[in-house]
Amino acid sequence: MLFDFAKVLNNEFRRLVKSGVELIQLNDPSLVYKKVSQSDLENAKESVREALKGVSAKSCLHTYFGDASKISGSLFDFPVDSVGIDFYETEFSV
Repeated sequence: MLFDFAKVLNNEFRRLVKSGVELIQLNDPSLVYKKVSQSDLENAKESVREALKGVSAKSCLHTYFGDASKISGSLFDFPVDSVGIDFYETEFSV
């Protein structure tokens, strides 16, 4: 179901880009709100890759409601141009 939804998003993102959208923002609090397995992270990365396939707009992934330092090693491997982190929940120095 995750990858089917990513394909639907891909169609929508392509339509948005054709209408002039220059930035696609993906929000995923579940990556940091609860404990996720390495398998979950890999599935999330691949679904983002599928959702953005062939999309010419810049992209960003935003997390919130949790400490992103727990997955920062994987978070910065997502196929996006930038990553947003909730620094209320994540200690900046970490």
